[in-house]
Amino acid sequence: MQDVAAQNDANYLISELAHCYAHTKTYARCEESNGEAMVTGATTDSWTIVSHSESGTYYSVEYAVSLPSIRHRCTPPGKGSCLQDGTW
Repeated sequence: MQDVAAQNDANYLISELAHCYAHTKTYARCEESNGEAMVTGATTDSWTIVSHSESGTYYSVEYAVSLPSIRHRCTPPGKGSCLQDGTW
């Protein structure tokens, strides 16, 4: 349950970043947070969200215009809802 909450907090910020970008035309001005999730890196065309679960697992979501899709990563692999390959 703790991991699901951390993942939901991170996913919620994706829509907040999209809303911010629609108004500013850059992610660099988007300093959003939600629960245990926060934007830790944002540039004109990319962003990273990191969310910490009470289980000790960190979940991140990464986006860049140059990437084919949003990336979901986590650490440590195999803990909580983090898969062995470090994704969720």
